[in-house]
Amino acid sequence: MRYENVAPLAVADHHLSGIRTKFKEHGMEVQGKYQTIWSHLRKVERESLCKVAGLKMKHVNMSIKDMDNREKRKLLKAIKNMNRVASLFIHLDLERIEGFN
Repeated sequence: MRYENVAPLAVADHHLSGIRTKFKEHGMEVQGKYQTIWSHLRKVERESLCKVAGLKMKHVNMSIKDMDNREKRKLLKAIKNMNRVASLFIHLDLERIEGFN
């Protein structure tokens, strides 16, 4: 680690914290990329991910930032596992569904 980079990172964190505070003061919240994706998923999609992850139904409407690290790891593992399985069927053609057995 290069020590000359520590100070700029601390300054950046300080400024980001200030920006988030300003947004909260106006009733708005700055969301990270993955929180934005999560909150824009359909409820049925979040329900499916939570079931696969072994999470409770309360997690469906929960913000990712409100989940603890264990819950986040379970969710991420479920997403990656579902992605792997779904990719096996990505080229399935509905016209040839009779052969899907």
